[in-house]
Amino acid sequence: MCIKKVSTGMWFILFMLFIVGCQSQKDVKSHIKLGFVVSTLDNPFFISLKDGAQSEADRLGATLLLRSSENSHKMEFEAIQELIEIGVDCLIINPTDSDAVYESIRYANSKNIPVITVDRNSTGGQVVCHIASNNELGGELAADFIIDNCKNDGKYAEMKGIEGTSAAVMRGKGFNDQMVAKGNMTLAAVVSASFDREEGKKIMNELLNVHPNLKALFAQNDEMALGALEAANSQNKQVIIVGFDGTSEAIKAVNEGRLAATVAQQPDLIGLEAVKQSLRYLKGDKVETMILIDVKVVKKL
Repeated sequence: MCIKKVSTGMWFILFMLFIVGCQSQKDVKSHIKLGFVVSTLDNPFFISLKDGAQSEADRLGATLLLRSSENSHKMEFEAIQELIEIGVDCLIINPTDSDAVYESIRYANSKNIPVITVDRNSTGGQVVCHIASNNELGGELAADFIIDNCKNDGKYAEMKGIEGTSAAVMRGKGFNDQMVAKGNMTLAAVVSASFDREEGKKIMNELLNVHPNLKALFAQNDEMALGALEAANSQNKQVIIVGFDGTSEAIKAVNEGRLAATVAQQPDLIGLEAVKQSLRYLKGDKVETMILIDVKVVKKL
Protein backbone atom coordinates (compact mmCIF):
# COMPACT_ATOMS: atom_id res chain seq x y z
CA MET A 1 0.00 0.00 0.00
CA CYS A 2 2.81 2.35 0.94
CA ILE A 3 4.64 1.80 -2.40
CA LYS A 4 1.43 2.31 -4.34
CA LYS A 5 0.75 5.65 -2.62
CA VAL A 6 4.29 6.91 -3.26
CA SER A 7 4.07 5.83 -6.91
CA THR A 8 0.73 7.59 -7.37
CA GLY A 9 2.09 10.73 -5.73
CA MET A 10 5.15 10.72 -7.94
CA TRP A 11 3.05 10.38 -11.07
CA PHE A 12 0.95 13.33 -9.94
CA ILE A 13 4.06 15.45 -9.36
CA LEU A 14 5.49 14.51 -12.78
CA PHE A 15 2.18 15.32 -14.45
CA MET A 16 2.07 18.74 -12.81
CA LEU A 17 5.67 19.46 -13.80
CA PHE A 18 4.77 18.55 -17.41
CA ILE A 19 1.80 20.95 -17.38
CA VAL A 20 3.86 23.77 -15.88
CA GLY A 21 6.65 23.12 -18.41
CA CYS A 22 4.27 23.26 -21.35
CA GLN A 23 2.69 26.43 -20.02
CA SER A 24 6.12 27.94 -19.48
CA GLN A 25 7.13 27.20 -23.09
CA LYS A 26 3.91 28.76 -24.33
CA ASP A 27 4.48 31.87 -22.23
CA VAL A 28 8.06 32.24 -23.48
CA LYS A 29 6.94 32.06 -27.11
CA SER A 30 4.06 34.47 -26.65
CA HIS A 31 6.34 37.01 -24.94
CA ILE A 32 9.00 37.18 -27.65
CA LYS A 33 9.31 40.79 -28.78
CA LEU A 34 10.77 41.68 -32.16
CA GLY A 35 11.67 45.28 -32.95
CA PHE A 36 11.24 46.24 -36.60
CA VAL A 37 12.66 49.56 -37.84
CA VAL A 38 11.58 50.43 -41.39
CA SER A 39 13.21 53.26 -43.35
CA THR A 40 9.84 54.69 -44.45
CA LEU A 41 6.16 53.81 -44.68
CA ASP A 42 5.50 56.31 -47.49
CA ASN A 43 6.50 53.73 -50.10
CA PRO A 44 4.29 50.75 -51.12
CA PHE A 45 7.30 48.43 -51.09
CA PHE A 46 8.02 49.03 -47.42
CA ILE A 47 4.35 48.78 -46.49
CA SER A 48 4.31 45.33 -48.06
CA LEU A 49 7.58 44.50 -46.25
CA LYS A 50 5.93 45.46 -42.97
CA ASP A 51 2.73 43.54 -43.72
CA GLY A 52 4.66 40.34 -44.46
CA ALA A 53 6.55 40.62 -41.18
CA GLN A 54 3.38 41.32 -39.21
CA SER A 55 1.48 38.37 -40.68
CA GLU A 56 4.31 35.96 -39.83
CA ALA A 57 4.67 37.38 -36.30
CA ASP A 58 0.93 36.92 -35.77
CA ARG A 59 1.08 33.38 -37.11
CA LEU A 60 3.99 32.40 -34.86
CA GLY A 61 2.69 34.17 -31.76
CA ALA A 62 5.39 36.84 -31.44
CA THR A 63 4.95 40.56 -30.77
CA LEU A 64 6.21 42.87 -33.53
CA LEU A 65 7.00 46.44 -32.46
CA LEU A 66 7.17 48.65 -35.57
CA ARG A 67 8.97 51.98 -35.95
CA SER A 68 9.61 54.16 -39.01
CA SER A 69 12.85 56.11 -39.25
CA GLU A 70 11.42 58.33 -42.02
CA ASN A 71 14.66 58.01 -44.00
CA SER A 72 16.65 59.65 -41.20
CA HIS A 73 19.57 57.71 -39.71
CA LYS A 74 19.26 59.89 -36.58
CA MET A 75 15.63 58.79 -36.11
CA GLU A 76 16.74 55.25 -36.89
CA PHE A 77 19.23 55.30 -34.03
CA GLU A 78 16.66 56.80 -31.65
CA ALA A 79 14.09 54.14 -32.61
CA ILE A 80 16.61 51.37 -31.96
CA GLN A 81 17.51 52.85 -28.59
CA GLU A 82 13.82 53.00 -27.66
CA LEU A 83 13.13 49.41 -28.72
CA ILE A 84 16.11 48.13 -26.76
CA GLU A 85 14.89 50.01 -23.68
CA ILE A 86 11.45 48.40 -24.12
CA GLY A 87 13.19 45.02 -24.05
CA VAL A 88 13.05 43.47 -27.52
CA ASP A 89 14.66 40.08 -28.02
CA CYS A 90 15.82 40.75 -31.58
CA LEU A 91 15.99 43.72 -33.97
CA ILE A 92 15.00 43.65 -37.65
CA ILE A 93 16.40 46.73 -39.38
CA ASN A 94 15.71 48.10 -42.85
CA PRO A 95 18.58 50.61 -42.94
CA THR A 96 18.18 54.15 -44.25
CA ASP A 97 21.83 53.98 -45.33
CA SER A 98 24.20 51.02 -45.39
CA ASP A 99 27.09 53.05 -43.97
CA ALA A 100 25.21 55.21 -41.45
CA VAL A 101 23.39 52.26 -39.85
CA TYR A 102 26.70 50.99 -38.46
CA GLU A 103 26.37 53.17 -35.35
CA SER A 104 22.92 51.75 -34.60
CA ILE A 105 23.99 48.15 -35.09
CA ARG A 106 27.10 48.65 -32.96
CA TYR A 107 24.85 49.99 -30.17
CA ALA A 108 22.59 46.92 -30.44
CA ASN A 109 25.68 44.68 -30.38
CA SER A 110 26.85 46.36 -27.17
CA LYS A 111 23.49 45.47 -25.59
CA ASN A 112 23.71 41.85 -26.84
CA ILE A 113 20.62 42.26 -29.02
CA PRO A 114 20.84 40.17 -32.24
CA VAL A 115 20.27 42.09 -35.49
CA ILE A 116 18.82 41.00 -38.82
CA THR A 117 18.93 43.43 -41.76
CA VAL A 118 16.42 43.45 -44.61
CA ASP A 119 16.47 44.92 -48.14
CA ARG A 120 19.53 47.08 -47.43
CA ASN A 121 22.54 45.69 -45.64
CA SER A 122 25.09 47.22 -43.27
CA THR A 123 28.75 47.81 -44.06
CA GLY A 124 29.69 47.28 -40.40
CA GLY A 125 28.64 45.75 -37.11
CA GLN A 126 27.61 42.18 -36.27
CA VAL A 127 24.55 41.06 -38.22
CA VAL A 128 23.06 37.59 -37.77
CA CYS A 129 21.47 37.46 -41.22
CA HIS A 130 20.79 39.72 -44.19
CA ILE A 131 17.62 39.11 -46.21
CA ALA A 132 17.03 40.88 -49.51
CA SER A 133 15.94 40.53 -53.09
CA ASN A 134 18.56 39.37 -55.53
CA ASN A 135 19.17 42.99 -56.53
CA GLU A 136 22.19 42.34 -58.72
CA LEU A 137 20.27 39.77 -60.76
CA GLY A 138 17.38 42.22 -61.01
CA GLY A 139 19.68 44.85 -62.50
CA GLU A 140 20.93 42.32 -65.04
CA LEU A 141 17.35 41.44 -66.02
CA ALA A 142 16.53 45.13 -66.50
CA ALA A 143 19.56 45.52 -68.78
CA ASP A 144 18.56 42.46 -70.83
CA PHE A 145 15.05 43.86 -71.29
CA ILE A 146 16.34 47.25 -72.48
CA ILE A 147 18.89 45.70 -74.85
CA ASP A 148 16.28 43.39 -76.39
CA ASN A 149 13.53 46.01 -76.70
CA CYS A 150 15.84 48.70 -78.08
CA LYS A 151 17.42 46.25 -80.53
CA ASN A 152 20.71 47.07 -78.78
CA ASP A 153 20.84 50.56 -80.28
CA GLY A 154 20.32 54.15 -79.10
CA LYS A 155 20.80 56.21 -75.95
CA TYR A 156 19.86 55.03 -72.47
CA ALA A 157 20.06 56.45 -68.95
CA GLU A 158 20.09 55.16 -65.40
CA MET A 159 18.15 56.77 -62.53
CA LYS A 160 19.72 55.83 -59.20
CA GLY A 161 18.10 55.66 -55.78
CA ILE A 162 19.43 56.82 -52.42
CA GLU A 163 23.22 56.96 -52.53
CA GLY A 164 24.93 54.49 -50.21
CA THR A 165 22.08 52.00 -49.94
CA SER A 166 23.03 48.44 -50.81
CA ALA A 167 19.90 48.05 -52.96
CA ALA A 168 20.96 50.98 -55.16
CA VAL A 169 24.55 49.75 -55.32
CA MET A 170 23.70 46.17 -56.28
CA ARG A 171 20.95 47.08 -58.77
CA GLY A 172 23.32 49.53 -60.41
CA LYS A 173 26.13 47.00 -60.49
CA GLY A 174 24.01 44.30 -62.09
CA PHE A 175 22.59 46.72 -64.64
CA ASN A 176 25.85 48.39 -65.64
CA ASP A 177 27.90 45.20 -65.75
CA GLN A 178 25.34 43.65 -68.07
CA MET A 179 25.11 46.73 -70.31
CA VAL A 180 28.89 46.70 -70.69
CA ALA A 181 29.03 42.95 -71.30
CA LYS A 182 26.13 42.64 -73.75
CA GLY A 183 25.09 46.14 -74.78
CA ASN A 184 26.07 48.24 -77.78
CA MET A 185 24.04 51.26 -76.66
CA THR A 186 25.23 54.73 -75.62
CA LEU A 187 25.00 55.79 -71.97
CA ALA A 188 23.52 59.29 -72.04
CA ALA A 189 23.45 60.02 -68.30
CA VAL A 190 23.39 58.64 -64.78
CA VAL A 191 21.12 60.69 -62.53
CA SER A 192 19.84 60.36 -58.98
CA ALA A 193 16.29 60.81 -57.69
CA SER A 194 16.51 59.27 -54.21
CA PHE A 195 13.84 56.61 -54.82
CA ASP A 196 11.24 59.45 -54.86
CA ARG A 197 8.45 59.86 -57.45
CA GLU A 198 8.33 63.66 -57.57
CA GLU A 199 12.10 63.83 -57.76
CA GLY A 200 12.02 61.25 -60.54
CA LYS A 201 9.54 63.38 -62.49
CA LYS A 202 11.65 66.51 -62.05
CA ILE A 203 14.94 64.83 -63.00
CA MET A 204 13.37 63.09 -66.01
CA ASN A 205 12.08 66.42 -67.34
CA GLU A 206 15.59 67.84 -67.08
CA LEU A 207 17.07 64.71 -68.65
CA LEU A 208 14.74 64.85 -71.66
CA ASN A 209 15.54 68.53 -72.21
CA VAL A 210 19.21 67.62 -72.56
CA HIS A 211 18.67 64.26 -74.34
CA PRO A 212 15.43 64.57 -76.37
CA ASN A 213 16.22 61.34 -78.27
CA LEU A 214 16.59 59.21 -75.15
CA LYS A 215 15.42 55.71 -75.99
CA ALA A 216 15.38 53.94 -72.61
CA LEU A 217 15.63 54.50 -68.87
CA PHE A 218 16.30 52.12 -66.01
CA ALA A 219 14.92 53.53 -62.75
CA GLN A 220 16.07 51.70 -59.64
CA ASN A 221 12.58 51.67 -58.13
CA ASP A 222 8.98 51.94 -59.31
CA GLU A 223 8.31 55.29 -57.64
CA MET A 224 11.03 56.96 -59.72
CA ALA A 225 9.92 55.03 -62.82
CA LEU A 226 6.33 56.26 -62.45
CA GLY A 227 7.53 59.83 -61.93
CA ALA A 228 9.75 59.55 -65.01
CA LEU A 229 6.78 58.17 -66.95
CA GLU A 230 4.73 61.27 -66.06
CA ALA A 231 7.54 63.50 -67.32
CA ALA A 232 7.91 61.57 -70.58
CA ASN A 233 4.15 61.73 -71.19
CA SER A 234 4.08 65.48 -70.51
CA GLN A 235 6.73 65.95 -73.21
CA ASN A 236 5.11 63.44 -75.60
CA LYS A 237 8.24 61.28 -75.56
CA GLN A 238 8.16 57.53 -76.12
CA VAL A 239 10.77 56.16 -73.74
CA ILE A 240 11.17 52.53 -72.69
CA ILE A 241 11.11 52.83 -68.90
CA VAL A 242 11.93 49.88 -66.64
CA GLY A 243 11.29 50.14 -62.90
CA PHE A 244 12.15 47.93 -59.96
CA ASP A 245 9.98 46.63 -57.08
CA GLY A 246 6.82 45.27 -58.69
CA THR A 247 4.39 47.50 -56.79
CA SER A 248 0.70 47.09 -57.64
CA GLU A 249 0.59 50.53 -59.29
CA ALA A 250 3.62 49.77 -61.46
CA ILE A 251 2.26 46.38 -62.51
CA LYS A 252 -1.05 48.05 -63.41
CA ALA A 253 0.86 50.57 -65.55
CA VAL A 254 2.72 47.69 -67.25
CA ASN A 255 -0.51 45.81 -67.99
CA GLU A 256 -2.00 48.99 -69.45
CA GLY A 257 1.02 49.42 -71.71
CA ARG A 258 2.19 52.68 -70.12
CA LEU A 259 5.27 51.36 -68.31
CA ALA A 260 7.52 49.02 -70.29
CA ALA A 261 8.41 46.68 -67.40
CA THR A 262 9.28 46.36 -63.75
CA VAL A 263 11.56 43.95 -61.94
CA ALA A 264 9.22 42.50 -59.33
CA GLN A 265 10.43 41.85 -55.81
CA GLN A 266 8.51 40.02 -53.12
CA PRO A 267 8.80 42.38 -50.13
CA ASP A 268 6.14 40.51 -48.16
CA LEU A 269 8.31 37.38 -48.32
CA ILE A 270 11.37 39.37 -47.19
CA GLY A 271 9.45 40.56 -44.12
CA LEU A 272 8.06 37.10 -43.46
CA GLU A 273 11.50 35.51 -43.73
CA ALA A 274 12.99 38.09 -41.37
CA VAL A 275 10.55 37.19 -38.60
CA LYS A 276 10.98 33.48 -39.29
CA GLN A 277 14.78 33.67 -39.08
CA SER A 278 14.63 35.86 -35.95
CA LEU A 279 12.66 33.21 -34.11
CA ARG A 280 14.91 30.44 -35.42
CA TYR A 281 17.97 32.27 -34.09
CA LEU A 282 16.36 32.93 -30.72
CA LYS A 283 15.47 29.24 -30.52
CA GLY A 284 19.13 28.34 -31.07
CA ASP A 285 18.78 26.95 -34.60
CA LYS A 286 21.31 27.64 -37.34
CA VAL A 287 20.58 30.68 -39.50
CA GLU A 288 22.15 31.45 -42.90
CA THR A 289 24.12 34.70 -43.01
CA MET A 290 22.46 35.76 -46.28
CA ILE A 291 19.13 34.85 -47.85
CA LEU A 292 18.24 36.15 -51.33
CA ILE A 293 14.62 36.24 -52.48
CA ASP A 294 13.88 35.69 -56.17
CA VAL A 295 12.94 38.52 -58.57
CA LYS A 296 11.37 38.46 -62.04
CA VAL A 297 10.61 40.81 -64.92
CA VAL A 298 6.95 41.78 -65.29
CA LYS A 299 6.08 42.92 -68.82
CA LYS A 300 2.89 43.20 -70.83
CA LEU A 301 1.85 39.84 -72.24
